[in-house]
Amino acid sequence: MEQGILAVDPGNDTGWATYDPEDQVVRSGHFKIPPSSCLPGKRLYFLQCKLREIAASHHILCDASEPIHVLATELPHNLRGRGTFLLHYVAAIQLLSEELKLAYCHRSPPQIKKWATGNGNATKREILNFARAIYNIPRTKILTHDEADALCLLGLVMNEKGKRKIPPYDEEPTSSSSSSSSSSCREIHLDE
Repeated sequence: MEQGILAVDPGNDTGWATYDPEDQVVRSGHFKIPPSSCLPGKRLYFLQCKLREIAASHHILCDASEPIHVLATELPHNLRGRGTFLLHYVAAIQLLSEELKLAYCHRSPPQIKKWATGNGNATKREILNFARAIYNIPRTKILTHDEADALCLLGLVMNEKGKRKIPPYDEEPTSSSSSSSSSSCREIHLDE
């Protein structure tokens, strides 16, 4: 069975990207975590529920006793202030990988940036431009920085797993509202 990958850039606006092994499609999107006025446990539970839903709908789950698919996350780069809570997001994602029997891996922002641009200190704009270019996403399509980070993380993990061909952008994204449960999704098909 081919390996599926769910890449996550956790945060209040969480970006995600998947490689669906059944459809051989890359999809990406983002969703907002409920506001900080909610209890922290509720926010972590929401994150796990959304990622569980994404993994299920993109064929990243299986009944195998050993992990086949991968859940990858970007680690927080700043552990002062907001970065501390981001570690809670990472911990919730690690627990979810155990629950769903997904192999877990993480990469630092400099690792992702270096893979994407050759510069471990690349700017958000450079990462966004790289994600648009490598997946051939037109400038008219809305793409958040968090979604671009997740797409670059997905590309890095796919590359590490031996998948060298980067798929082109294919379909229209669905629109996203600004509510806390909003998400958007775009599809990119693999040409193999």
